[in-house]
Order: sequence, then structure tokens, then C-alpha cells
Amino acid sequence: MVFVGPNPPDYELPSNFRYIKTHVKPAQCAYIAAVNACGEILHLSGDDIAVSDGLLDKIYETYQKSGDYKVRISPRFYMNGGPDSGGTDATDTHAYLIYGHANTPLSPKVGCAPSFSRRLFDELGGYDTRFVASCNDLDFAVRAHLYGSELVYMEGTFVYELPRIPSYSPGMWTNDYGVLHGLWVDPQKVEFITDKRGEVNRYEMGDDILTVSQGPNNTSRWS
Repeated sequence: MVFVGPNPPDYELPSNFRYIKTHVKPAQCAYIAAVNACGEILHLSGDDIAVSDGLLDKIYETYQKSGDYKVRISPRFYMNGGPDSGGTDATDTHAYLIYGHANTPLSPKVGCAPSFSRRLFDELGGYDTRFVASCNDLDFAVRAHLYGSELVYMEGTFVYELPRIPSYSPGMWTNDYGVLHGLWVDPQKVEFITDKRGEVNRYEMGDDILTVSQGPNNTSRWS
């Protein structure tokens, strides 16, 4: 396991853990972790995530049974706690590219903290490094969807976010979301499209207009 972040642990890590010290933002940490991981399956999480017991074992079992290296495996997504603490299963409304457009071709399922094979990750070119704080996983999920990757939900498993103070500014998140929508969403129709990568697009968000300059995938803005 690869542990990436600015604060070294104050306890001894197990022998199969590796710590990489960095002060970059969450999407950048995910990129660093992914390229340094050495396992067959990648599962990326964060310090603000809680998961159900035995999740990694169930992911590996599900992957082996599928026989498909393109499969992506996701737990159910809960809000305001897990199923045993009054949380609400929000998978069917929050696990899509565009909120409010669930279960339609306009908004493919992206899952929540899904796992996938190293082979799929490499064949798709990894994470797009234009994302700094967020949305790298959503962009990857859409590319995987178009590549023929099926998203499978594991019943009886769950993940939920823990309350915390964000370590990055709202402006970073807004910028990343602007990049995501510039790539995949028609701002006039608010629908998923597949031909906007590589263009220069404008995405309207409230009273602000974000101009998003797109380059080839993996054109780094921060490395």
C-alpha cells in the first residue's frame, strides 16, 4: 500500500506500506499513489473516507470472479454515516457524472472509490494531470465507460465521507469541475457528450464563466 500526504505517520507502518511525503493536493496525491503502486488492482481512498469491513478482500474476490480486466468495482455510497449509524444510501443519485441525470446515457455511472486493474489504468493513460484537487476519478470513469468497462456495485459494502475541513480552496475544486465539464458536458444542454476532448470550451457556473483550455490527455499543469 502507498500512503501519500504531507504528514508522516506517528506510528510504525506495516511492512507492506510505503509512505511518500508530498504537499500537493488530493488529485495529485492519487496520481502519485497510482504510479507507485505495484499491485494488480488499484484502489484509491483518502483520509476522509470510511469503508465497510473486509472491503479490500471483497474487491479482490469480485475481480477474480469477473474474469474481465476492464471491470470496475465500487462499494455503495452512503451520506451522513454508514448504514449502521443512520446514513442514507445515495448511490442511485450521487454516483453519476451529472447530478440529477442518473440512469440515463447522458450521465454514465462513475461509482464511488471504485477499484480497477493496473492494466486498465495503464491502457487508458492513467489520470489526467490537469486535475489538481478533485474530479480526476470522474474523468477516468468516463474514459473507462467509453472503453467498454463495466461498473459493478458490490452489495453489502459501503463507503462514506467523514466530516472534515478541506485542505484545498473552493477555487481549486471549481477549476477542476470546470475542466471536467469542459471535457465531457455540453453547457447549454447539460448533457454528457463524447467529442469535446481537445477543444477549448466555456462552462457557465453561476455568474462566472470559466475558459478551459484543453490539451492532449496527461498534459500536466503541475508536474
